Amino acid sequence: MMHPMPEEEKEYVEIINIKKEGGSEKDLDSQEIKELEQIIEEMGDGNENIEEFEEQVDNNLKENDLEEELEPDTSEEEENLEEEIKGSGKDPDPEETSEIEKTLPERSNKPNQEEEKKSEQDIPPAISSHIIPSEECWIIKRNKSGFTLPKELRERIHPNQNFALVHEHHQLVFYMINEEDIPKLNQFHKKAELKSSGRQKGKKSKKKNEGPEPEWRKYFLFELEDQERVQEALEAAFYKFATNPPTISEGMNLVIYCLTSFLKNHKMNDSRLRQTVIFFLCHAIELFNQPQLIDFIEREIIDEVESPYLYQICLNQLAYTSFIMEKPDKANEFIQKCIKVIDKYEVNEMYAIMDSFKHLVHTLTPIEGRKISKEELSIVKTKLDSYAEKLEDFDYQVQYLEMLERMNYIEEAYDKAKLFRDRLDEDSPLRDSFKEIMRRIGNKPV
Repeated sequence: MMHPMPEEEKEYVEIINIKKEGGSEKDLDSQEIKELEQIIEEMGDGNENIEEFEEQVDNNLKENDLEEELEPDTSEEEENLEEEIKGSGKDPDPEETSEIEKTLPERSNKPNQEEEKKSEQDIPPAISSHIIPSEECWIIKRNKSGFTLPKELRERIHPNQNFALVHEHHQLVFYMINEEDIPKLNQFHKKAELKSSGRQKGKKSKKKNEGPEPEWRKYFLFELEDQERVQEALEAAFYKFATNPPTISEGMNLVIYCLTSFLKNHKMNDSRLRQTVIFFLCHAIELFNQPQLIDFIEREIIDEVESPYLYQICLNQLAYTSFIMEKPDKANEFIQKCIKVIDKYEVNEMYAIMDSFKHLVHTLTPIEGRKISKEELSIVKTKLDSYAEKLEDFDYQVQYLEMLERMNYIEEAYDKAKLFRDRLDEDSPLRDSFKEIMRRIGNKPV
């Protein structure tokens, strides 16, 4: 592959060619001299490094002359040898040939093994049974930093669009996804490498702490920059809270350190950092009975979460923790804030509406842990019911019924299932589906 010659080399070649053509500076007209002086000025950066530049040119010329002396031209001798062989009409005498070859420098027709090996490494292995797309496409190659999408393609994609990348045999498949889909994915997680602690071999490792421990999978829903350092700081804060008596001020100093030292002035990363800290604090509040920290989260952190999805799930978690800490009024405040976010969606964004309600209901009614009573969830049910009449898709109707069941509104779920069934035509196959749902709901205790 030919590479364009750097500008410095071009200028150098132009100067050498002028001198090799047999002319001298006296033969040059004023315009050519002016151009040469301009080139030297540019190379010397204001005439400050002209002597250094000239010395470099002289050294390069000497090196080239030296290489020419070390590599004599043997082409003429070889041609004479071939002519003698052809002119004689006889087969060459092996002894004479060997004597002549001894006088010539050794030549090798074999390619350089290192270059050949390098070229093989540069060529990817051939693939078979692959798909050649017929649609409009772009050619991209992997570089040291990853993949760079062509500008025309980047202009078609929203700058904050999330993708799920799947490696399937000979295909790399990009799926456009919503931010709220990310926790549902089976994400690839790089195995953490064990770092050397720098301790002496004979020194005993630190004894494992007894009692509650951090639950990192609950806090880190998404990857962060400096995640290891964030985790180390939060771990130290956790065990400050766990002491007897707890040293809350020291633990909160470490939390504040995380919120100030690891911000990157990047909307998504900073929102994820704040979400991680909120989930961490909510767990600590429940474990160590520190309800006053809810006010700190509300005052200092929650409104700084810029991602709408992360803002919602943080409000959901704060509502649940407030219920656990017997602060129902505070919990309802967080639920109302979450509902305001949901109300901003258009009716044609029913996917986002139902997914938001689903996350709220599932947070407040966990499979493990204390479930919030249906009386306390009445505000959620009332708002969810307001969307029931707008649900035309069967899947959304089923999701609505499942949420009513999960909140323990069994009778209401049965009545709604009957209502959805009766709206269908007599020959609709979905009538049997609703009939099955009604049978399942009807067998549940009220």
